[in-house]
Amino acid sequence: MKFQIAVMTALYVVAPVMGADPALLQYVPADSKSVAGVYADRVISSPMGVFLQSQGLTDNPELQKFISATGFDPKRDLREIIVASSDPQGHKNGLVIARGQFDIAQIGALASMKGSSKESYEGVDVYTGTRSGTKAFAFPEPTIALIGDSTIVKAAIDNRRQAGVLDQRLSGKIQAASSRYDLWFASTGPQKIALGRAFNSQDAVDVVSGGLTLGSVVQLNAEAVMRTEKDAQGLLGVIKLFSGLAQLQQQKNPEIARLAAILNTAETKVEGTTVLFSISAPQSDLELLFRGPPRTAAVHQ
Repeated sequence: MKFQIAVMTALYVVAPVMGADPALLQYVPADSKSVAGVYADRVISSPMGVFLQSQGLTDNPELQKFISATGFDPKRDLREIIVASSDPQGHKNGLVIARGQFDIAQIGALASMKGSSKESYEGVDVYTGTRSGTKAFAFPEPTIALIGDSTIVKAAIDNRRQAGVLDQRLSGKIQAASSRYDLWFASTGPQKIALGRAFNSQDAVDVVSGGLTLGSVVQLNAEAVMRTEKDAQGLLGVIKLFSGLAQLQQQKNPEIARLAAILNTAETKVEGTTVLFSISAPQSDLELLFRGPPRTAAVHQ
């Protein structure tokens, strides 16, 4: 189980991706409702990536053990990650698809030593953790890794012969978002946005997509394609309502002033049935936000 966790940590540690690599997208299950991606090498070398590493946020003991045992360092060897799920919110078990430089023999040997079982499926070695039950990983190509439940991994391997056909709404947003952002996402189906009684999005949202651009200014862009123009106007009204509440909260709680200053840059507009949202902040302001308020020295009597 620890080995499986180390593998997952190694792939996720650089992420909470030009257009997404078609060689990776072919492994995305046809029933996927949400797909997200990270250009790992871009994120790691970005100002935000450098800052987070300086804060020790990537110093994970299990990861360090994994690097020592396999020679695979995600900060150096990982290029791109795509995560797909059949759940619109991405909560259900999904598939992780990664592009990088892997010592497959060394990783496989370590997995076997840790108790993982190995079976050949369509000519590909699939390693399944005996303690983790169904969690598995495989390398269908020398520079591509798959991680997920064994049934999902095997189904993805089948896609080498014939890739699954995604919902056209989803595939179009994947292409648009992945060609624009360093971190991107696209999801279709009910989103269950938690806005209370003010807005019921269960059947109102058709597709949501967007992403983050990292640089001296960090920019978040998102769009929600609604079922009707009325739904779009409804969502716009709720966003404005929450923005107004944030302004009131700023007056009552000075500690969130920095966050409120960032929220003040948000722009929202409606074009037909589409709600467009954007917000940006200088990298330096985000660093201050992550560090939190400065500590004051204790006064001793």
